[in-house]
Amino acid sequence: MSRSLKVRSDCIQIAKLALKRNGFPSQRAFAEELGLALSTLSRFLTGKTVDYGTFVEICGKLAIDWREISDLGDRVPSESVEVKFSNVLWMLTLTCDKWERVSNF
Repeated sequence: MSRSLKVRSDCIQIAKLALKRNGFPSQRAFAEELGLALSTLSRFLTGKTVDYGTFVEICGKLAIDWREISDLGDRVPSESVEVKFSNVLWMLTLTCDKWERVSNF
């Protein structure tokens, strides 16, 4: 199974609107806030694949449920992903949608 996700084509506009709704004046400002390359964020916002962890992190920061906008096709994720939000490392077990605090940084 692939270790990446992409935004469904019918949800790309939702993601772009969430960027503005959350007070980010530009894609560059948002990418810098997350410590991502602008090209990675651009891939996300154009429906191209990005790493699972990055996908979940972007959605979390935008307050979007990643399961609602991801194009899983017929795949069901079955692995854990570590995501860092506000200097706290969280572990998401994708199969059961369970967040577990791992540690503070």
